Amino acid sequence: IQRFFPAFSAAQSPDTPSPATWQRVGELALWPLQPALERVLRSAWRLRLRRRAAAAPRADVVTSRGILKLHLSDYRRRTMERFDSRLASLRAEIAAGSSSRPPDTSLDPVGT
Repeated sequence: IQRFFPAFSAAQSPDTPSPATWQRVGELALWPLQPALERVLRSAWRLRLRRRAAAAPRADVVTSRGILKLHLSDYRRRTMERFDSRLASLRAEIAAGSSSRPPDTSLDPVGT
C-alpha cells in the first residue's frame, strides 16, 4: 500500500475493547427484554414520526411494518413545476427565434 499511497500508515490496534464488543455485551444483557422493548420503542418512534408528518406542510411518510419512508419536506411537485416552466420558456424562445431568423446555412455543404 505504501508504494501507491506514501502517506499511509496503519492504525494501531486499541488496547480497550472496541465499540462492537460493548454493543454485543449490551445486546446480550437486554436480550430477555428485547421483544417488549422493541414494541415500546417502535410505538414511540411511530407516534413521534406521525406528529412530525402532521406538522409538515408537504409530507410523504409511510410507517408500516417493514417500510419506513420519511419525506417530511417533499420538493417533488415544486421541482417538477419549475422544470415544466423552464422547459416551456425554452420552447417559446426556440419557436420565437426560428420564426424571426433566416435559416443558418454556414455549415451547409451544399449551400452558398
